[in-house]
Amino acid sequence: MWTLLIIFVAGCYGQGTPPSINIDSREWLMPIDRPVGYTTTRVKVKSNDPEPGNLTISIQPTSIKIPNILDGSEFFEIRSFSQKDTRNVKHYEVRLAKPLYGNFKIGDKLSLSIKGGVVSKEIHVEVEPPFNEDFSPDDLTTKRSVLPPNISLTRSTEELLENSTKEPRPLTS
Repeated sequence: MWTLLIIFVAGCYGQGTPPSINIDSREWLMPIDRPVGYTTTRVKVKSNDPEPGNLTISIQPTSIKIPNILDGSEFFEIRSFSQKDTRNVKHYEVRLAKPLYGNFKIGDKLSLSIKGGVVSKEIHVEVEPPFNEDFSPDDLTTKRSVLPPNISLTRSTEELLENSTKEPRPLTS
C-alpha cells in the first residue's frame, strides 16, 4: 500500500498543480452590432508550474455539443494586456475578433471555452438586438461615414490624412 502511494507521488512530482483561471464574466450579452476589437471580459491566470512560460491560453470550441447552441470560438480572441504580470500571474483580455452581424441572428446562443493547460472554462454568449438603434450593415464596412451627421472632414483634414500615408520627401537644402 505504501509502495503504491510513494510510486504515485513520485510519478506526479514535477507535473505541477493545474493553473487557476479566473474570468470576470462567463455569461456575455453581445449586441449584434458590437464592433470588432471590443473587449468582452478579462481573464487572470495563475500558474503553479515552476516554468509558467510554458502555459498557453487559448479559445476553443466547447467539448460538449448542445443542440441549438452554436460554436462561437472563432469569433473571439484572447490577448495578453497587462504590464502588471508577474512570473506566475498573467492577465488577458478576450476581444471580439469577427463581426456577429451576418454570421448570427438576434437570440442565437453561442458557447466557447477558455483553456489553459488542462483547465477549461466554458463561456455562454447570447446575441442581443443592436446597441445602436440606427444600426445598419454598412456600419461594419467603410460604405457609411462613422462621423456624426453634423461633422464632416474639411479639405485640409483630408489632405493631412492623405499626406500622412505617403512616403516622406527627402530634405533639400
